[in-house]
Amino acid sequence: MTTPTPNTTPTIHSLYTFYLSPAHLENKGKVTATIAQAEIRPIFNSITKQDEQALTLHFSDRRRSLKCNKTQTETLWTITGTDDHTKWAGTQITLERVKSKSGKYTIKIEGVTKS
Repeated sequence: MTTPTPNTTPTIHSLYTFYLSPAHLENKGKVTATIAQAEIRPIFNSITKQDEQALTLHFSDRRRSLKCNKTQTETLWTITGTDDHTKWAGTQITLERVKSKSGKYTIKIEGVTKS
């Protein structure tokens, strides 16, 4: 007896991880997203030509993931109240395109204020 296979359509998202960049948020203001999973994974750094460990957020309501820098990671720690990234699922945050002090665009993370 064989088990039926689920009828799922393969997409490029099952093969690759696509990352959110500040350009994706241009002219959108603050965008609310819910963390589905936070994981630490190796990501290739084209400058050092090596894989480096990075925190990556996957969202339940967004197709693109976010590779977090140190500042974004610390902000998430403050928002969630824990440094255990495995407990961040379900957390709602806002993402906003902002200019950094260096003049480059980055993604600012804030907690969602509950009313």
